[in-house]
Amino acid sequence: MNMSTGERVPWPTKNFISKKSDVLATMNGFSLIRIPAELELPGLSIELIQRLELELIATQNVSIELKSNTNKTTIKPWLKEELLSQLSNSSINPSSGITNHR
Repeated sequence: MNMSTGERVPWPTKNFISKKSDVLATMNGFSLIRIPAELELPGLSIELIQRLELELIATQNVSIELKSNTNKTTIKPWLKEELLSQLSNSSINPSSGITNHR
């Protein structure tokens, strides 16, 4: 998937890799983190994406590679901590949709 500068898309439901670090992750319209380049991140459930209003925003033209979810990647500890931190600072109630399986 190619994204143009300023383009917004919902967080993918499939695992994905950004080819460059020109993508921001947002929740409820607020920037959370810059997505690191070449790091496979997990796709999330549509319910969780919608409830948290998770989006990706391209800061430059960038390519996002969507992966098959046959080998389900669990949420990275640093991403989990960031999401939980943001949730604790908002009126949204964390749910079991954010888990860290080993």
